[in-house]
Amino acid sequence: MRKHKLSILNPYRLTTVLLLAFAAIAVACGGTEVVTEKVVQTVVVEKEVVKEVEKIKEVEVEKVVIQEKEVPVDKVVTKEVVTKYTPKEGEEKASGTAATGEVAYTRQVLDKSKHPTSYGESPDLAAKVKSGDLPPVEDRLPKNPMVLDSSDLDGVGKYGGTWKRAFTGPADEQNIERISKNHMIFWNSLMTELRPHIAEDFESNADATKFTFYLREGMKWSDGEPFTTADVMFWYEHILNDDNVLPAKPGYAKTANGEMGVWEAVDDYTYTVTFSEPYGVYLELVSGLSVAGHLTQFPVCGGGFSPKHYMSQFHAAFVGEVAANKLAKEAGYDNWGTHFCAKNNPVKNVDSPVTTAWMPVKGFNEEESVWERNPYYWAVDAEGNQLPYLDKIVLSLAEDVEVLGLRVVAGEFDIQGRHVKPDKLPLLRENEGKGGYRVQFTSAAGSNAIAIYPNQDYAAHGDGDKEIGDLLREADFRRALSIGFDREQIREAIFLGMGRTASACAMPDEPYAPGEEYDQIWSTLDVAKANELLDGLGLDMGSDGFRTKPSGDPLVLDVIAVTGAFTDSVGAAELVKKDWADNIGINLKITPTERSLRETRLKNNEAMLSMWGGGGASEPLFLFPNHDLAFNWESGMGPASGQWFQDPSVFGPPLSESIAKQQVLWRQGAALPRSERIEIGKEIRKIACEEVHAITTITESPAWIFVIKNYVRNFPTGVPFTTVGQTPGSFYTEAFWFDQ
Repeated sequence: MRKHKLSILNPYRLTTVLLLAFAAIAVACGGTEVVTEKVVQTVVVEKEVVKEVEKIKEVEVEKVVIQEKEVPVDKVVTKEVVTKYTPKEGEEKASGTAATGEVAYTRQVLDKSKHPTSYGESPDLAAKVKSGDLPPVEDRLPKNPMVLDSSDLDGVGKYGGTWKRAFTGPADEQNIERISKNHMIFWNSLMTELRPHIAEDFESNADATKFTFYLREGMKWSDGEPFTTADVMFWYEHILNDDNVLPAKPGYAKTANGEMGVWEAVDDYTYTVTFSEPYGVYLELVSGLSVAGHLTQFPVCGGGFSPKHYMSQFHAAFVGEVAANKLAKEAGYDNWGTHFCAKNNPVKNVDSPVTTAWMPVKGFNEEESVWERNPYYWAVDAEGNQLPYLDKIVLSLAEDVEVLGLRVVAGEFDIQGRHVKPDKLPLLRENEGKGGYRVQFTSAAGSNAIAIYPNQDYAAHGDGDKEIGDLLREADFRRALSIGFDREQIREAIFLGMGRTASACAMPDEPYAPGEEYDQIWSTLDVAKANELLDGLGLDMGSDGFRTKPSGDPLVLDVIAVTGAFTDSVGAAELVKKDWADNIGINLKITPTERSLRETRLKNNEAMLSMWGGGGASEPLFLFPNHDLAFNWESGMGPASGQWFQDPSVFGPPLSESIAKQQVLWRQGAALPRSERIEIGKEIRKIACEEVHAITTITESPAWIFVIKNYVRNFPTGVPFTTVGQTPGSFYTEAFWFDQ
C-alpha cells in the first residue's frame, strides 16, 4: 500500500479553528440573541438620485418599517436606525479569541481495510438500474471510492431532498463552484492536512521537484465514460500548451523562474508533474480553487484536466481549424479557443460531462439553475452508500442582494451563506423560529471584510490621470488616506458592532503575522498626522475645503464600490467619503459598480481605487495571495503588475518598488517547504502594512453567515471559512442530508 510521502500538518490552524469556533458553536446552540437598542448610531448619507423620493428605513428586531412619500427634493436623505448585534453575558463576539466545545466535521476514511465491501444507492438510481438505463452501482463506482465518515456529525444519511439556494445571475459562477468540489487533492474540513480527492493517492520526491498522482481505477465521468490520465494529458497538451485556448498560463503551472512544469502519463491511472527547481507549495496550490478541473475560473480552462472524449470535438487539433471556427461562429464566439473554454465550463454548457457530486441540467443563464445527482460520483459513506444524499440543487435567481436577504429571512432556502449580509443578522436571529432555521458563523483570522485598494499601477499603463497615479504610488499618500477616517463607525453601522479595527497584518494566529506592533499600524484615526503627510506632498487646501494636486488642479479620487456583493461597500464608502472630506480635505467620488464590471476595470487597469474583501484561512499568503500582493488581475493594489507577474508579455513590470520586492519574495517562498518560508512570508506582510497596500476597515468579522434549515444534517460546526477551500465545499457537501 502506498503511503503519503508528504504530510502537511498545520497545527497552528487547528488552534485557530478552535479559537474561531465560538461563533458557530454559540449560535448553533442558541446561545446568542439580538438585543435591541434604541439607536446605536444614526448615519445620514446624501447622494444624488434620479427619483425625487424620500425614504426612511427603520430596522428593528420587532419589525421592518419602510415609509415612502413623494417630496420635491434634489437629494435623498436616508436615515437608518442601526440595531447592534449583542452577545449574551459570557459569550464572545465573532471577533473574540476563545471558545470551548469540540469541532465537528466530516472525515475521510483513509485506511482501506475499513472501507465498505458492498455498495448502496439512491432509490431513483436503483430504479434506473432496474429499467436497464444505468449499470449497477458497483460498475459505476471506482475500484476504491473516496469514503466519507460523518460519525462526529449526524451519521449515515437518508436519500432524497432538493437543496434550495439563491444565486444572483450569470456572473455568480462561484455559487456552484463553492459547493461542488473538483480537485485532484483537497483539504480536510479543518484545512489542516491534504487528503486524496479525485486522485486516490499522491506523493512528492524529497526536493519537491516531482509530484506523482494516482487516479482512482474505474472512475467515470457523469456520462459514464472512463476518467483516466488521457483527460489530464489532453488538458496539458491541448489546453495548457495551446495559446489559442489558454494564452495566459496559470501561475501554479510554473516555478519561480517562470519555467512550465512537464506533465507525463505513466499509465492510465498514474501521472507525474515535474519542475526544473523545487516547488514546495505546489501540492497546496493544486488543492485550492485555482485548480478545480472544469469549474476553474482562474483562469477559465486552467483546471488541470478536461473530458477528452467530449471536448476534442471543439478543438482545432482534432477537427481542424476551419471546422472549429465554424462551430464557434455558429455559437456566437469570435474564435474557436474562446468557444472551447465556454464548452469546457458546465455552468455555461450543461452538456459538459462532470466529475462533481451534482451535474448540470439548467445553467446560470436562466432564472433557475438546476443540478441533479451524478450517477457516477466516486464517493460513498462509511456504510458504502453512494453519495450525494441530496437528489438535486436548485438555485433561484434573486433580483438583487437585498431581495435575496429578505428571502433568506423568510426561510425560503435550505442552506444559504453566499450573499447573506451582516446587516440582516438581527432579522435573521429574530425570525429563526418562524423560518425554521438556525444561524451559524464561520470566521477567519484577519478576514478583512471591506478594504480599499489604491491601485499603484493606475495611469502607469495606458490612460489615466498621471498626477493621481504618481500620488497613489506614494506611501505617505496611502498612509494619510488610511488614518484619515474613523473605522469604528463602519464597524458599528455596517457590521453591527462585530469584528474589530486593525491593519492588514492583524493575523495573530497565522505563521506570517509580523508581530503585535503591526496590528494597528496606519489603521488608527489620526487627523493631525494625516494632514501633515498630505501637506508634505504639496497638496494644498483649496478655497472649497478640498485639496488640489501639485499642479493646482482639483484632486478627486474615484473608488469602485461593488453593488450586490457580500457587504455594503457603498455604505462603507459613504462613511469614508464624509470623513475624508471633513478631516483631510480629500474629495472622493463613489462609483457603484456591478461585480463583473469591476473585474473588467481591474483587468484593464482602469480602477483608481477599488473595494473588496481580503484575508482568509489556510495560509492564504502562499495559496491565495491575491489580496496580499500584486499576484494577478484580482490584486487591487496592482492589477497590471499582477498580470505581468503571471505573464511577462502583459502590461509591464511594476513601477512600485514595494510591489516588485513582494513579488520577488513570494517566488522565493513558493519554492520552499512550509517551515522554511515563514520569515519570507513575514517580510511580505511587513511591506504590505508599512506601505499600506490595502486600506482595511474591519478585520476578524464573521467571514460567512450561514442560514441553515433545522432539518439539515451533517452540516459541521466550528469549521473555518476559507477562500482556498471555497467554503462550504470544504465541509463535504455531498454528505449533507435532510431529516424530513
